[in-house]
Amino acid sequence: MPTPEPSTGTFIGRDTETVASDFEQALRNMQAQMARSLSFGTTGLHEPEPARASKKPRRKAAEILAGVDLLSSLETPKAEVAKLDIPTDYFDLAQRVGLSGSETMLRARCLSAFQREELAVYDTAAVSRYLDGICRNINEAIHKAGELPQGWGSQGEARWSWKWLEVEGAAPIKPEWPRYQATVPIEAMRVMERAQNVLTEAGVPKSSYAWSASEVYEYPDPFLALGFMSKNLWFVLAHWDEPGFSILKA
Repeated sequence: MPTPEPSTGTFIGRDTETVASDFEQALRNMQAQMARSLSFGTTGLHEPEPARASKKPRRKAAEILAGVDLLSSLETPKAEVAKLDIPTDYFDLAQRVGLSGSETMLRARCLSAFQREELAVYDTAAVSRYLDGICRNINEAIHKAGELPQGWGSQGEARWSWKWLEVEGAAPIKPEWPRYQATVPIEAMRVMERAQNVLTEAGVPKSSYAWSASEVYEYPDPFLALGFMSKNLWFVLAHWDEPGFSILKA
């Protein structure tokens, strides 16, 4: 009876040891493939990345800004006593004819009162430019240092800006707003008292305005402002240094 031909897949002419060796090599290849698949990413199979070196801890902003002149190229605002020539019966007449409620009239009434008390007033726009410039210098110094300080996001999305914070103890315009928590020097409080007294005499109720101080991170010398939020009207009346707490003369 003739011998049947070997079927497909039969190892022809190979001994048992060779077949076993090939099987073991195939098994090792399969195990290596499985190990690589554990690190499979969006771009395909790749070898595991080497361990990264520990990052250097971030410095505080104050350390990065040490020695930086934050007032570089900035013009310090100056305060001046208003020089208005308003007839003594002007505001009484405006009240009688119904013209006393406008922002322009309130501004004139306040400046006239400050003038009588010889209270110097800062140009609000100049103060805003000055504080904007300080923030710009802070951000440029951080960028130049090439490192992100503590508190900044990983992509550096945080940037310094300034804001008015209502002084603790003053009549709040909105109770939920943050308050200025630092110490207000006695000279600034005297300015507040003088302004409040003369405005009361001029018929401006204390409940219609609030006191605020400017807040800029890493710049300690705030301005003091009296604000009528319903009119978006501000009068900057003082500027003091910290920690000396003395009024900075214009």
